[in-house]
Amino acid sequence: MSVFALSFLVIALLCSIPPLADPVAGFHGILGYHLSRSDLSWPDALRQKLAVLSRLIGIDPGDRALGLQLAALLGISLLGLAVDRRVASRVGPGAALGSAVALVSLAPSRTFAQYFALAAPFLIETACLGVHTVLPWLFAHRRIRSAAIAAGVLYLSLGGLEAWRHTVTGAGVSGIGGRETPRWSLDAVQPVGRALDRYAGIGPVLASWPGFLVGSAARPWPGMENHFGPAAASRIPQAERRARLHLLSTADLEHLIRARRVPTVVVGQWETATFGPGAAIRLEAAGYRRAQEIGSAAIWTAEPARP
Repeated sequence: MSVFALSFLVIALLCSIPPLADPVAGFHGILGYHLSRSDLSWPDALRQKLAVLSRLIGIDPGDRALGLQLAALLGISLLGLAVDRRVASRVGPGAALGSAVALVSLAPSRTFAQYFALAAPFLIETACLGVHTVLPWLFAHRRIRSAAIAAGVLYLSLGGLEAWRHTVTGAGVSGIGGRETPRWSLDAVQPVGRALDRYAGIGPVLASWPGFLVGSAARPWPGMENHFGPAAASRIPQAERRARLHLLSTADLEHLIRARRVPTVVVGQWETATFGPGAAIRLEAAGYRRAQEIGSAAIWTAEPARP
């Protein structure tokens, strides 16, 4: 336990360095950003976090197989500690780091299950050490050995089911399903990225969704690296504060477009959330022309300013 506590303290101190260097930007980057884009009250946020945790450990049917696998990893880790407490000296640092990352992953509102993927490698390391400790004890008892083998087969089967669900069926996977799914695939967005290469030398690209720039040499317009930025910026009325936090509101984007400061604009996925309704009409009115259409995306370039 002393190793765990010391490791946790060291990690917490290291994680506190960036916020202490710039408290305003540090707090916003860790929590403020998420809080500013969420309209949940504290009781609702707590209920939402508990719902995510229930999915993670298999109580909620949404991710039952995946949650049961995670619960099994936790169980194996605890069993290893119970059988041989000396394993704590080896598990301590990884478990401490995993716990710290899990707490940080739980902090934002809304919380999403994928945030906890950052903690998974440390949990797997801890579970492997637990298995190494528990296996000799399990195989020393015939009946327990048979049950352990059956549990291992079941665990691997659940992994196969989850792999099939995430890569083939998409059932229950966030962002997958319905007629809109093909628009968000790599096959759909990579041609847009390749087309943007020819505009990379002109200047940064303002895209309604930063995924369009995947694999492209073009750079995103500063402040638009995250498509949730305008939603977070809309809750910060001070322009100076938005600039310090590297955020652009929809009104800021409208000003950039009217002034024709952005040489290249991509409109497609996440269009209304970023630019508001009628983006194409406002781009044309500001002097942009539709240079190219690729699938659901349109690339607009600024016309030379009239004298």
